[in-house]
Amino acid sequence: MSLQITSSNISITGKTQLMGDPNQIGPPGITGTITASSPNVSNAVLNYSVTNIDGYTSSDGFEISATSNIGSNVSIVTTTASATITMENLSPSSTYTFTVYSYNKLGRSKTGIVSNQISTLNPVIPAGTIILYNGTDPSNVSYPRYSAADNFYLQGTTTQAEIATNTSPSTNVAYEYSLSTTGAHTSTSGYTFNASANAGAITAIPANPAGDHSHALSISPTTFNNAGSPTTARPHTGNVTLLRAASNQTTFPTNTIHINPSNRNGWTQKLATSYNRYVRGVSTGIAEVDAIAQSVSGTTSTAGQHDHLQGGVRSSSSAGSGTPNNASLTGQDHTHSATVTVTPDSIKGKLLKMWIAASADPVFATTMVMYDGTLASLPSYWKLCDGANGTVDMRGYFLGYSTSASDHAVATANTLTTYSSGADSAWTHQHAAPTNFGSAYRVDQTGHQSQSFSHNHTVTAVGGSGAHDPGTYRVAFIQVL
Repeated sequence: MSLQITSSNISITGKTQLMGDPNQIGPPGITGTITASSPNVSNAVLNYSVTNIDGYTSSDGFEISATSNIGSNVSIVTTTASATITMENLSPSSTYTFTVYSYNKLGRSKTGIVSNQISTLNPVIPAGTIILYNGTDPSNVSYPRYSAADNFYLQGTTTQAEIATNTSPSTNVAYEYSLSTTGAHTSTSGYTFNASANAGAITAIPANPAGDHSHALSISPTTFNNAGSPTTARPHTGNVTLLRAASNQTTFPTNTIHINPSNRNGWTQKLATSYNRYVRGVSTGIAEVDAIAQSVSGTTSTAGQHDHLQGGVRSSSSAGSGTPNNASLTGQDHTHSATVTVTPDSIKGKLLKMWIAASADPVFATTMVMYDGTLASLPSYWKLCDGANGTVDMRGYFLGYSTSASDHAVATANTLTTYSSGADSAWTHQHAAPTNFGSAYRVDQTGHQSQSFSHNHTVTAVGGSGAHDPGTYRVAFIQVL
């Protein structure tokens, strides 16, 4: 028979399984003792010992069952006849008895060893508890709206001095970009000669293609914050109303958004739409807002100088027919202005399971809330979310929720995506002024004296760094265990 432990953190000591007569057939009967002690919110310590299995049957193992006054039953199975274990996943504010049964392939014993009765604790929701609320301010005197975190994103800390402090939004960027090579063009040069000096006709010569070039573009370290240029950047956001317990409470209000790895009371899971979202306190109720970019401008280096090697040919050899005229290299260099957008697709956060409650509920095991009070005053069953005691480590992480129903305690990184549509310009430039050759002279140049060649460079980020603080409000995350 396959055995499975259905409760964790079991410390087993003592003797192994006792066996009756293997030649006898029937469910086993047993005698012994079991004592329950040290009840907490969701667990209790059991010490049990099976001292005898009747001599007419055999036993394959033992089942330890917890039965409560609210019908919440938990059980584990083991092959150990004497042990000390921690029974977990009990319901708060409930009375329990525990029974050890023996079983074999024909079934479980009809009676078992019954423990004393214990009561799990009724956890208090301490004053200073901050909760998420699915709606606008309900005007609840027990849970008034918490405005201190309006327009801030919630980040965890376990340092008392940091609780209820904030930092202003800021975006810091420094990037190097690669620009594509472009700008090649061809221009025909035509010339007009003094007709009284030479009657020969002029033939226009197409210019050689030229002008391909690139530029360097860098965005020097730039900071956007309230002290200078304000940042407009914002990650994918879930705006939520925050409430705060004005005094110690025993229940959460209806429409609380609970943070819990499990659905405890027929709750409805709150999932993000399209993107993972990060929680931001607001005064106007729940809403989701997609990420907002920050625009950063820069100017490219100078480039574009080139030579078409243009020339004119006369039909009369007496006037220097076929003499080429090199184009000037003046007036051709140029720069571009480029605008780059920086979008904070994600920030350093933890995506946690969230549930909307249709009724006022007590504190269930593994519930997580935020807290802005004195850490030393917390009841022992409220544990700081620092990664110890089975808690989620929220230190330095922003609170978020996922598009996936299965995600819980999933970490995300600070990620900035850069984008530019390119560096555009109309490139106006010219080549040589008239030049004498032969017994005549060129009195005018047409076709490339002053022309505009529009072109665009593709802009690609090749290095650099970026950081984004969306506006931080620090709270302690605490969890019932």
